[in-house]
Amino acid sequence: MAVQTSMTMRTHAAKKNAALAAIAVSIARSKNDVLYNKLKKYRGLWKDTKNQILQKYGSAALQKWSLNQAK
Repeated sequence: MAVQTSMTMRTHAAKKNAALAAIAVSIARSKNDVLYNKLKKYRGLWKDTKNQILQKYGSAALQKWSLNQAK
């Protein structure tokens, strides 16, 4: 029997949210934010901390993402 895998495509909104989160985390890292240090230290709380970073830097990440999409 052959091994089967399934792939699901991410929606545009899911891709946008992933990009925003990645940009927000990179902004937090460059600013040496306390939340980024918490993210590194406690991987178990990673998702909650990432959401806190996204809440804090989400608008800045959206601006960067929009500028990149305009190119």
